[in-house]
Parts: sequence; structure tokens; C-alpha cells
Amino acid sequence: MDAVWQCAWCRRFYRRGGLPGSARTIPREDARSHGICPECAGTLYRRREQEKRDAGDLLGAERVRHRRLRIVGTVIRAWAADLRKQAQTSRTQAGDVVSIAHALIRSTRNLRAQAASDHAE
Repeated sequence: MDAVWQCAWCRRFYRRGGLPGSARTIPREDARSHGICPECAGTLYRRREQEKRDAGDLLGAERVRHRRLRIVGTVIRAWAADLRKQAQTSRTQAGDVVSIAHALIRSTRNLRAQAASDHAE
């Protein structure tokens, strides 16, 4: 199970890679705190970038922008990996359900055939 973190700014919960959790503000026993969720990190970096631009430090602003975009890319890749994992789990579970359904259908047919032969005797 993924670790659950609580953003120190907005108090929302999030998981590995910044995947969003619930918006509860009641601390969970298994939640780690003092992290920052990607949304709040993006806000922080945008503010810092604007401060640098306002101060005339265009190179510094571009460096901050580059860091922010790297974080966004990392979060998107983590979300994509998590979605692939969920899809694979769903496909596996769906395959298991289909296999069970087929087995139940075969069993039902066998029971009906057996019941018909018992009734004919």
C-alpha cells in the first residue's frame, strides 16, 4: 500500500507521486505530514517565478519554471503509472470474473444434464 502524506499547506491527503487523496482535514494515523502536494508546490513555484521576473531576474525565473515543469512531469508520469497499474488490476479481475462465470455456466449445464438424466430414470 502506498504511503499517505498530508500537505502542510492545504491539509489535503495525497499518495506516492502526488496522487490526490481525500480533502479531509482530520489527520489519519498512517499519514505522514510536512510534505507539500503537487498543486501547492506548483503555486509556490509560480509565485517564486513571478517574484524573480518582477525583480528582473529572467534567468532565475526560467530556472524556477524549469523546476516546476519537472515536478509536473514527474507527477504526470506517476499518475500514468498508477492508472496503468489500476487498469491491469481491473483487467485481471475482469478476467477472473469471466473465468468464474464460465465455470458456473458449465457447472449449471452439468447439473441440468444430470438432473434431466436422473429424472428420465
